[in-house]
Amino acid sequence: MRLLSARRVLSLSVATFFLAGCGAHAPKTVPAAPPQEVALTFELPDDAFAESLHAVLLDRGGEVDEAGRLAGVLDKQLTHALERFDAGWHDRGLATLQGAMLLVRPGELRAEVLKKNARVLDQAYRHVAPKGDEGAALALLNLSMATTAEGSPERKEVEEKLHALERWLEDTRTASPLEVTARDQRVAAARALLEPTREAHDAARDATIAWIEQAVAFGEHAHSSLVRPKREQTVEAFRAFQSGAGTLVALSLRHGDVNTALLDLERTPARQLVAPELHRRLEIAASGGDAGAFRSLLAAWIELFGTTPDPDRGGSEIAIDPELFRAATWGIAREALRRDPGALDAAMPVALISQQVGMPEVAPLLLVEAVEEAPEPRFLSAALGVVLQGIAYEDESDDLASARRTFRAAEPLLTLASRPESKGKLQPSAARIRILMAAVEMKAGQLEAARALLEEAVREEGTADAYVMLSAIERQAGKLDRALDNVDRALALPQVKQEATWSGELSLTRYDLLRDTGADETAGAELAKALEQALVARERAKTPGAHARAERLLSRVLERYGDSAGTARAVERAYIAATSDRRQLSALAIDEAARALVRKDVAAARLALTRALDANLEDEDVVYIALWLMLVEKTTNTPPDGTATTALARIKNDRWLGRLASWGLGKLKDQDLLEAARTPHQKTEALFYAAMARRISGAVGESDASLREIANSPNIDLVEVRIAKELLDPPKPFPGGLPKGTKIP
Repeated sequence: MRLLSARRVLSLSVATFFLAGCGAHAPKTVPAAPPQEVALTFELPDDAFAESLHAVLLDRGGEVDEAGRLAGVLDKQLTHALERFDAGWHDRGLATLQGAMLLVRPGELRAEVLKKNARVLDQAYRHVAPKGDEGAALALLNLSMATTAEGSPERKEVEEKLHALERWLEDTRTASPLEVTARDQRVAAARALLEPTREAHDAARDATIAWIEQAVAFGEHAHSSLVRPKREQTVEAFRAFQSGAGTLVALSLRHGDVNTALLDLERTPARQLVAPELHRRLEIAASGGDAGAFRSLLAAWIELFGTTPDPDRGGSEIAIDPELFRAATWGIAREALRRDPGALDAAMPVALISQQVGMPEVAPLLLVEAVEEAPEPRFLSAALGVVLQGIAYEDESDDLASARRTFRAAEPLLTLASRPESKGKLQPSAARIRILMAAVEMKAGQLEAARALLEEAVREEGTADAYVMLSAIERQAGKLDRALDNVDRALALPQVKQEATWSGELSLTRYDLLRDTGADETAGAELAKALEQALVARERAKTPGAHARAERLLSRVLERYGDSAGTARAVERAYIAATSDRRQLSALAIDEAARALVRKDVAAARLALTRALDANLEDEDVVYIALWLMLVEKTTNTPPDGTATTALARIKNDRWLGRLASWGLGKLKDQDLLEAARTPHQKTEALFYAAMARRISGAVGESDASLREIANSPNIDLVEVRIAKELLDPPKPFPGGLPKGTKIP
C-alpha cells in the first residue's frame, strides 16, 4: 500500500461473398507466406532499445543492417510483451504485442523472431480466445504456424485450433448476407491489425470492399422495396456508408501506404462514400507528397474520425474501429515524421500511441527532436506532460524497468527544460518529472537513487513534497538532523506558509522527528503549532476535500495529545466531508484502518471498510483495509462479522491484489504468498502478512524479528512499514496534554 504514490495521473482468410440473394460462404484459410528467415545481427540490450526503436521508426539505417536492427527491436519488444503477460498484466501484454506488429510492414516479419518468441504468441492467444475475438485469434494462430515444424505435435495443435475456429465461423453464419459480410469484415480487419502480412492485408481489403458493395446493393434494394428492412441490416448499411471508405483506406494507411489507399478508393464503390477533403489530401500525399502533405493528411484524418463516438447517439455504429483508427494514425504520422523529424504535430501522435502499445521509452526521443526546433514553453510543456504520463503509467503497472528506460530516454528533454530561461514557464517542469521518478525509485526501495533525483529536483525547484520525501529518506537512514532540515526548508516555502493544512502537516512531521531525538519540550511547541494550523485549516476550508483533509490533520494531532474523544469526532467529520471526494475518502479509510490495527480497535476497522465499500473504492484500497480488519478481528479474538471476507471475495484479480485477497481468504499459504511476490513492495508486504499470521498464532518472537526487518525496510512509502514500527514501539501521547484554553470541536 503506497503512501507516496507516483500517480494515484490506451487470420481470417480471404472470403468469397455473393451480393444478390444468396448466403455468403464461410471464409477458407489462405495460409500466409512463411516470414523470411534472417539471423538476428545482435541481441539488443535493454539500455539500447529506445535509441534502436527510434531509428527503426524513422528508417534511419546508416551503417547498420536495417533488417537486423528491426529484428532486434522486435525481439526485445516481444520480450517486454511476455514479461507483462507473465506479470499478470494481460491487456498490457497484448498491447505490447500490438506495438511490435505496428513496427512491421508487409514482408518485414522474420520467422526467426517469431520462433524465438513463440511463448508470447501462445499467451496472447490464451488471452483473446475466451473473449471471442476471432480476428485476433486467427492472426495469432497464423503467426504461431511459423514457429512450429511441419508434422510436429505443436503444428498439429495449432492446425486443430484453426480448424475449430473455421467451423465456428461457418456455424454462426446464419444472418442476412449484409450482416455476414459485415461480421467477416470486422474479423478480417482485426486479423490484419495483428498479422502484418500481405495475405492478411489483402483478405481484410477484399472483405471491406465486399461489405461496402453489399451495403450499396442493400441500399438500392431498400429504396425500391415496400418492405421495411430489419434494423440490424439498416445499421450495418449505415455503418458502411459512414465509415466504409475510411475503414478501407485505414488498412493501407496503417502501413503508411497512401498509393494503395488511393487506388482502393478509385477502383471500388468506396469512391462514392469518401469525404472530398480526405480524398484530396490522399491524392496530394500519393503524388510524391512531402512532410507537409502527410501532416495535412493526418490533420484531415483526425478531424474526420478522431472524435470519440457517443454510443447513446449511435456513434459506435458509425465509427471506425478504434484500434484501426489508431493504427492508421500511427502510419500517417510515422510517414510525416520520417520526412521531417522536427514536426511536433506528427511526433506527438506517434509518441502518444507508443505509450499505449508498450513502447513509452521512445516517446521522449521523438519529442525532443521536435521541441529543439521550436522550444516554446507550450510545446515543451506538452512534451514533458507526455513523459510524465508515460512514467506514471509504467509505475502503476509495476514495470520499474520500463519506467527507468523512459526516464533515461527523457534526459535530453529534461536538460532542455532545465535551462534558466524556462524556469517557472513549464507545466509540468523537469523537477516535477524527477520527483515522480524519485517516487518510483522509492517504491523499488532504491533510496539512494531517489535521494539523488530529489536533490537535483530541489536545486531547480523547491517543492514541499520533494522536501517531505527527502526527509523521509533521511529519517529512515537515522539522520534526524538532515530530516529536520528538509522539513524546515519545506516550511519556509511561500506556498506552504500560505496554506494552513500544509503547514500543520509539516509541523506534525517536525514534532515526530523531535520526539525521536528526545527533545520533548521543543516537540511540544511544534505540536501546538500543528494544532493551531489544523484549526485554522478547518475554518478556511472551502471545499469538501479541503475540509476532509483539515479534519484528518486535526485527528492525527489530537491522537498525539491522547484526546481519543476529540480524535473520534474529527474522524467522523472527515468521513462526512470526504463523501464527495474519493481521494480524501480513500486516504482517510486507509489511515483509520491502519490506526485501528495498531490500536486493536475492531469498531474503527469495520467502519473504515464499510465506508470504503459504500463508496465503491478501488480494489487496491479495499484489499488492504479488509486485510487489516481481518487481522484486528483475529488479534482480538473477535468473531468476524463477515465484512472482510465479503470484501476480499469480490476482488477478481490475477495479479498481486488477487494473491493478497486469496491469502486473506485462506486459499494461499504464507509461503505461497512470499513466493508469489515479484517486486520489492510485494516482497515486503508478503513478509508483513506472514509476520502478522505468526503473531496471531502465538509466535511473537519470530513475528517481531520479521517486523523489525520490515520497519527497517527501504520501502518507506508502504503503510505496512509504518504499522510495523508502531506495533514494535506503540506511539505514546505527548505528556503535556492539550494547550490550556484550547477549544476542540
